[in-house]
Amino acid sequence: MSFEQKKEPARVFIGILAGLLAIVFVLLVLRRSQAKAPQGNGLFSWHDSVLEEPCRTALFDRMEQLGLTELYQHVSQTADPQTVQAFWTAAGERGIRTYLLAGSPEWALDETAGALLEAIGRAASLSGCAGLVADVEPHLTPEWTRDQDFVAQRYLAAMEIAKQAAGRAGLELVVCVPYYYDDKGGGTLLDRLISSGCDTLAVMNYYRKNEAGHIQTEARLCQSYGRRLIHIYELQAPGVQGLETINTYHDAGLGALYTSWSGLQTQFPDLRLNYALHDYDALRELMDDE
Repeated sequence: MSFEQKKEPARVFIGILAGLLAIVFVLLVLRRSQAKAPQGNGLFSWHDSVLEEPCRTALFDRMEQLGLTELYQHVSQTADPQTVQAFWTAAGERGIRTYLLAGSPEWALDETAGALLEAIGRAASLSGCAGLVADVEPHLTPEWTRDQDFVAQRYLAAMEIAKQAAGRAGLELVVCVPYYYDDKGGGTLLDRLISSGCDTLAVMNYYRKNEAGHIQTEARLCQSYGRRLIHIYELQAPGVQGLETINTYHDAGLGALYTSWSGLQTQFPDLRLNYALHDYDALRELMDDE
């Protein structure tokens, strides 16, 4: 075998290695460019129906009309992967920072964070995905009423594991909580969650009185630990999921919601604060009525 023949396998190997490194580089650039996209106000969307045209463009158009630049999109396990990726790509082309939305109350009971880690893996597999919005609500489990502190500790352990995994994947972990967790887990739940269990806290502040007061603790802790806070407004109709008129802006309208938002910005001028609307179906109904 000649010297040139001996060198040929080495050249092939180097070529393959260079190709793989190029692919990894492209993926890292895509991830980083998405991570550097400006954070902003967002929208929750729960149904696969928006993943395909013409619903996809209608969603993006409504978001653009309202200046919403973040989308928290739930995707069912049965959704076609190519369709899902096409949706994420199209969102990025419209300047929308898109997160995978996932979660269930029983996830809070698994201190190994199995389901959360699977969701983070799904988010990481999507090119252009900014992160995971974890809608895990331990207060909805039957175990919460029996032993609140026990559930809180399991929940916190799971969220801490999830935050570490999300960080390794280059993803932002957004965690949804109701506004009344201030004294839960022996009074330490929020502190530990914000300090080591999330990158961003999204507060479901579903009560149209004293909204600033309801998030005083969350705002203080987020500011202390350098976290972003997303204030979630409910738009679903009274009667849906037990909502009362005071819990939602469905009847009050978007004008009242924007007045509230202006007030919150005045109350917390130094906080990294955004708002999000829950959810797309309710927003579409509201906009069509107006």
